[in-house]
Amino acid sequence: MPTAWPCHRCQVATSCACSQAKSTTPEGSDPLRESFPKCATTLARKTTVAASCCDVNATGDLRAPEHNCVRIGRSLTTAFYGARVEYALHTLLNLSLVHAGAAPSATELAEFQQLPLMYVRKLLTQLEKAGLVTATEGVRGGWRLARDPNSISVLEIAEAARGNEGPLFQCQEIRARCALWPRSDPPRQAVTGVCSIHAVMIAAGAAMRRELASHTLADLNARVRAKSSRAWRADVESWFADRYKRRRRRSA
Repeated sequence: MPTAWPCHRCQVATSCACSQAKSTTPEGSDPLRESFPKCATTLARKTTVAASCCDVNATGDLRAPEHNCVRIGRSLTTAFYGARVEYALHTLLNLSLVHAGAAPSATELAEFQQLPLMYVRKLLTQLEKAGLVTATEGVRGGWRLARDPNSISVLEIAEAARGNEGPLFQCQEIRARCALWPRSDPPRQAVTGVCSIHAVMIAAGAAMRRELASHTLADLNARVRAKSSRAWRADVESWFADRYKRRRRRSA
């Protein structure tokens, strides 16, 4: 996997695999400038230039990263499960790692994983609508898991984050087009039944859904705990607990 670096515009940090960048000096040349000119406009102010983490529309306005673009060699690939799903999984994973009494704010969750705050807020609203998290208002409020991590599947999280993005594969019925017959009158055998390619993609999508459904948030939590040190886990709880205490003191 390529190394992930912060995007200089949307500030997605090293934890986000969407932010593929190259560290340069202000005077240096940027090999990504030609492919992503607008994302390199502030090279003089930042030493890290993202390849495609942030999406710039025709007017030059920054949009929240909706996908996960990874630059490999000179080609770009767009992940089906992109940044939104990755952000959602990390956010819920962090909620599962904090002490049961803590209720991190959206700001704290974004700050901890170094993600765009506005994007995390939007994502938490989506997850709340899906019944995965609950929010308590006020300075002492925050976000908590709505259910036990064992009952939250990775598939639920992915679907809640993706929203109405459509299926894994959208068949365009290209099989009806061929130089051997008029497009308006393809032979019946060419268009009867499910497209052979579409059938394979349907099966692949079903297999992927089954796999994601077989893993829970608790499973992800266990994987992280198994590969991390006890000191790191204590630091995570302490980090969130300290900020929760600060909020309570400010509201007193």
